[in-house]
Parts: sequence; C-alpha cells; structure tokens
Amino acid sequence: MIDKNRLDKEYEGQSAKQLLKAPIDALQGVSAKDKDKMKEAFGIDNIKEMANLKYFKRARILYEEAKGK
Repeated sequence: MIDKNRLDKEYEGQSAKQLLKAPIDALQGVSAKDKDKMKEAFGIDNIKEMANLKYFKRARILYEEAKGK
C-alpha cells in the first residue's frame, strides 16, 4: 500500500496501479489549481502522465548525476 500521507483522503487505500489513473491532485499537496496549470503547461491529466513527463525524467537524471549515482 501507498503511504496515506502522500495522498488526499479519498484516494487512500487504492493500489499503485489504480492511482496511476488518478488526477494529479490526488497527491497530497497538489491543488486543483496546480492540476489545471500542469494540464495547461504539459497536457497531463493523471499521475502516470506526470511520472512519465519527459521534463521530469530529464530533471531526475540530472539530479542523480549530481548526487554521484
């Protein structure tokens, strides 16, 4: 199970597979306004699309390289 502190209450108890289809504001700390901005800027609708966002992946690679991994 996913740590409930990472999700809004209505999404607690869902599997990781189910959560991939959830809107990004299912993540605790991401507001409906943030969700709308991400949709406008990057065309993403759910957590899976957010995780696969090429800009996120590039940033993660740079971060890992800077950490020396």
